[in-house]
Amino acid sequence: MFGVIGDPIAHSLSPLLHNTGFVSRKINAVYLPFLVKNLRDFLKAAADFGLCGFSVTLPHKQSILRHLQDCDALSSKIGAVNTVVVRRDGFPPWV
Repeated sequence: MFGVIGDPIAHSLSPLLHNTGFVSRKINAVYLPFLVKNLRDFLKAAADFGLCGFSVTLPHKQSILRHLQDCDALSSKIGAVNTVVVRRDGFPPWV
């Protein structure tokens, strides 16, 4: 399971694009929109969802940085994150 988090999120084309790609490549996966008003609450509950990763859109692109164990140099430099990968060596990827 994958997804995109944001508020608002209903307008996002990401689920359509990703799910179309999964179907065309015969990948057993789903990409869902998550309306996230409170980032901390979402991150606490995300482990129960079994997410493998998620995209981040407004208003969480900057605030998610303080919840991550680490991020790539470019994200650190610009102060915003677009994608969170859940690693196999530990779930969740945030503190």
